[in-house]
Amino acid sequence: MLGWALLNPGGTARALAASGVALVDDRGGRHESAPSSTKLPATIAPGERIDGVFVFDLPPQRLPSVLEGTLMEGGQRIEVRLS
Repeated sequence: MLGWALLNPGGTARALAASGVALVDDRGGRHESAPSSTKLPATIAPGERIDGVFVFDLPPQRLPSVLEGTLMEGGQRIEVRLS
């Protein structure tokens, strides 16, 4: 389980991507978030903060390595290395 917060500090609402994020394990396996994860809304209003969790089910002996995805509609792919 990985907690997250998304904040829109801008002056306009932003559309969020429907694809969400994936977790890559230490052997390169890609894992989509479980249905029990917090779903991203379609938009985030100016000044709004959204908190949630992503839940991933990794096979035994695998460790989380990278969280990747696109959060903003039309935005660039982000990559966060986990340790």
